[in-house]
Amino acid sequence: MVLAFEVLVGGIPEYKLLTPPYEQNMLALKGELVDKPNSFDIIVLGDCTGWAAIKSLELDQQLHKTTFNLATNNAQTYLVSYVLLKRYLSNCTRKPELVILQLSANAVFYIWGMNPDALNYHILPWLRMDADFMDEITVAQRWLCYKNRLQRMIPSLKNQFFLKKGFWPLRIRKANKNEFDRYLRYYREQKGYNNKDIDPTTQHIEHIADIGDHFKQFSVSKFNMTYIQKILGTLARNNIKAIVCLAPVRDDEMRIWDQYNLRPRLNNKLCEVLGAYHNVIAFWDMQSVASDPKYFIDWYHVNNRGAIIFTTELSKRIKNLHNDVLESFSTQRQPLL
Repeated sequence: MVLAFEVLVGGIPEYKLLTPPYEQNMLALKGELVDKPNSFDIIVLGDCTGWAAIKSLELDQQLHKTTFNLATNNAQTYLVSYVLLKRYLSNCTRKPELVILQLSANAVFYIWGMNPDALNYHILPWLRMDADFMDEITVAQRWLCYKNRLQRMIPSLKNQFFLKKGFWPLRIRKANKNEFDRYLRYYREQKGYNNKDIDPTTQHIEHIADIGDHFKQFSVSKFNMTYIQKILGTLARNNIKAIVCLAPVRDDEMRIWDQYNLRPRLNNKLCEVLGAYHNVIAFWDMQSVASDPKYFIDWYHVNNRGAIIFTTELSKRIKNLHNDVLESFSTQRQPLL
């Protein structure tokens, strides 16, 4: 009976195990992309506020360049962004001309770092575990990775998170292969951009009345800041120019920020860090772009209309950079902010 159950569970297709919008597969798609010999002109790195705000196809059209958005879920942390960047640079046929590093207060104040939930739910099933990742985590976290590898050899353990969620036979019956394929096809066509409007689980928030204590206390994430600096250092060593921008923040949330003087404190902290990297040609606080709550699908992520507004403004600012700055490091760097 046990063997029959394992065979049954092992035969369940992936699309039946997951639910829309299948965002986990976005990391798998990006992991596959960086292992191939690509040659994009522009690469976008960042967290989920960036994968929802920066439309690759819009940048392609407005800048006449080729772009791919490698931003990931916030829970996957900037460690995964760092790994994706290194793998991309190892396999690309031509280095990108420019990397847009999108940051957010959510990332700068991210207090959880790399934790078991992030590993189990957001990373291990979707990202190839090599030394470039394993060398960056603790011994205990490595053990969790090895344990996960062993568990994935047994179907019921591999799919334990799915099996724990409600009455799974009914969910299996309702699963739709065409829907799964449609989402993945859309993610590929959008070149890494994640349109949150197509997420059926999103709950719109009418008004933000408060923010987390870690924001109020200005508790900077040592973990994410370490990997933000590693990303910038890797780009500097490869002579790749970087633009750093802050993602949109809702106006009603920003009014609470004002009570704690968070915006200037955040900008000053980032300027202090970015000033050490000669390849950072601009730092833009774009938190007030598309900041009206009507352009947000939830607390943190802009909707598709907001993404178009934000990407258009980003494109405009890139165009306005002096041509010599984009062509040569010999030109004086643009002032931060």
